Amino acid sequence: MSGRLSGRFVSRKPAGEKSPPKITPGIILIAIAIFIYAINAAGLYPTAELHPLVEAVLYVAFFAAVFANEKVKEAFGPKFHSRVLYALFLVFLTVAGASGGVVSGLKWAPLIPAACFVFNRDFKNAAIITAASFFGFIHSIAAYTSADYFLYLSLLLGSVLFHLTSAVPHKDEGEGFKNIETQKESKHFKTVIYGLLESIFRLYHDVLKPVSIILFLRDDDGNLVHTISVSKKENMVDRYYSFGIKEGVVGAGLSKGTFFSFDARGVRMPYYTSMVPVISAATIPVVLNKMIGGIALDFERDIEGEKEALRERLKNLTEEVVGVMELFDINHKVITKEQRVSYLYEINGKLNLMDGKSGLIKKFFEEVRVFDVYSGYLAEYIPEENSFAVTESFNYPSSVAGVKFPARDNEILRYCMDSGKPVVVEEASKKNINLNMKRMNIERTLVSLLKNGDHIYGFIKLDKEKEYTFSEFEVKTLEMIFSRITIML
Repeated sequence: MSGRLSGRFVSRKPAGEKSPPKITPGIILIAIAIFIYAINAAGLYPTAELHPLVEAVLYVAFFAAVFANEKVKEAFGPKFHSRVLYALFLVFLTVAGASGGVVSGLKWAPLIPAACFVFNRDFKNAAIITAASFFGFIHSIAAYTSADYFLYLSLLLGSVLFHLTSAVPHKDEGEGFKNIETQKESKHFKTVIYGLLESIFRLYHDVLKPVSIILFLRDDDGNLVHTISVSKKENMVDRYYSFGIKEGVVGAGLSKGTFFSFDARGVRMPYYTSMVPVISAATIPVVLNKMIGGIALDFERDIEGEKEALRERLKNLTEEVVGVMELFDINHKVITKEQRVSYLYEINGKLNLMDGKSGLIKKFFEEVRVFDVYSGYLAEYIPEENSFAVTESFNYPSSVAGVKFPARDNEILRYCMDSGKPVVVEEASKKNINLNMKRMNIERTLVSLLKNGDHIYGFIKLDKEKEYTFSEFEVKTLEMIFSRITIML
């Protein structure tokens, strides 16, 4: 099991070849929305005064639509929820504008979606809706009263301030675990793990009676980050403290690779915000195949006579920490596997024959990057030459287009054609595989034939860099997607 607990699951999206811009349904809807808003802002429609009863009925209808959107939020997701609110805003704005604009009894209706965004703590969109509502009636700005200005300004400033304060990064109690969760289940499990570790450290604090005992875990950059502390001077512990290995007295101690104690008289322990007088201090690394963190503690007494007992107890503590971290690691791997299976099936559903062959392959390459696929290409079969020629690629130089591989002269392609099975090549950088076109950073390669019955259409090649693998479930699900691509081709 790898000891690299921070950052190893971060999905990379390598910069591949850029697709030419194309008009999508999303772009069309945005254009329509801008057009409707522009008409409202300019007041390019006739207006009519509405009876108060009609206005009341419309308000009820608006609230009913908003309520229904809130009810289905969990089922359809936040993106759908936000899009519906923006659509309702345009409807409210248009109806209010057509019934008098600033002087209409419906002039506050466009702010209903803003209130929903505030309720959902989405202050950024609340501010956008508030500002857009104000400028939506700009054609009749002369009718605005001082009360109108005050209300709009208050709502706008409130939303902006709430957004800025909510955007300030707060240090998570389990900061040392950052960047290793991917789903809600993992986040919830992280909280449980943090609570378990904290209870273990409180127990050891009661037994060893130090001033402070602190756990540091490595982050993505290899720095050691404050994760858990139990201290008599809790208000003086810097919860944002981080350091590099060999940096400062704690880093120097951990770099020894084993239990290390030292006289700390007159030493300012760097994880305190100010000077805390201590007499002795000790450190011990936390190792899971390699060092994933460290523990530091300091005392108001001389520990020279109890060093051996302290060494054994801290060794037991590191073993407990490693056991908890392994439990977290196993849980995360299960969640990640389930998530990746789900993504692979989503990719299958996104492939669309209407995009044409080039669009189909580009869409496939775009989607599989989330699985750490670094590069790849499609090579189509030329029957009269019994060879394959590269026609589509991503993260390869444009010069690879048209490169040919004779089918029978290549061992990998010959195996794929004879067996009909995909091939995963390990340590590809050491084997000088011509399919890799001399790219030395490619560590694993998946080659799969696109074949339907006796008819060969070509092959797809996907690459991964060092430390990224093609798991069995990925290969099997990719085979299913390859089959669909073959049918579409």
